[in-house]
Amino acid sequence: SDTGNPLRAFSILTSFQFASPLFWDTIILIAYVVLGIVFTLMLVKVAKGEKTEESVRPLAIAVFAAALLVTVTALAFALQVARPTWNNPGLALSFFAAAVVAGGSLLTIVYAVLDRSGYLPLNEQVSRGFSRVIALFLTAELVFVLAEVFSGLYIAIGEEAAVAAWLVSGPGAPYFWVEMACFAGGIALLLQRASTLRVAGAALAFVAVFLVKYNMLQAQLHNPLIGFAGPAAAPGAPAGAYFPGLIEWGVAVGIIGIGLLLLTLGLSKLKLGK
Repeated sequence: SDTGNPLRAFSILTSFQFASPLFWDTIILIAYVVLGIVFTLMLVKVAKGEKTEESVRPLAIAVFAAALLVTVTALAFALQVARPTWNNPGLALSFFAAAVVAGGSLLTIVYAVLDRSGYLPLNEQVSRGFSRVIALFLTAELVFVLAEVFSGLYIAIGEEAAVAAWLVSGPGAPYFWVEMACFAGGIALLLQRASTLRVAGAALAFVAVFLVKYNMLQAQLHNPLIGFAGPAAAPGAPAGAYFPGLIEWGVAVGIIGIGLLLLTLGLSKLKLGK
């Protein structure tokens, strides 16, 4: 089946190969979403007094385990031996650090909004400590990115070197250096005392992680491993760095909208501030 066709996405479950990391990733993501929804519903019942907090503790542990296993996504890349910049045993750790930063950054922003609205007042000391944890994982992700780029530039030949050069000084350079600026700004602002600056740092941290994955994909895919006779690029292939089209922006906005809707519904039912 062609999993690149959205209409055939169900084939991942109906015609799967158990040895495929893509199948593992699909199962984990489905389980994570289902467990998250069930866990939220259980929390609503706790808020209504229909269940006790102790009764949902096993489910909370299962959700936490599923969240950790989301890093299985990294295996879909790391096990591709033909892609030198993806075939890296440390990629799973990078994905884990990125997940902590992305999730923590969103929570920081949401918590700040809830705190300002008076819905859920937060302890300043706890909030500051949470921001420091995000800064720590963001620093770890930065180290991983710089190590990848440095190794490619140091070797200076081969596919990995071509990818690094494409990022640092080639068509992908604007994206890469914006990524570096977001890393630096995010780390610096997350360590500040003012909550407004920490929220700005969380936003920059989220953008930095997004650009890490964005650059990881386009840098490798814009540097094919096999050269063909004829023109340098295949007919219809993009000439420079990739930029999303209107349809992709629309899909992204739709996903964000659904997420905000579910968050709003959850907060209205949980009544955490009361």
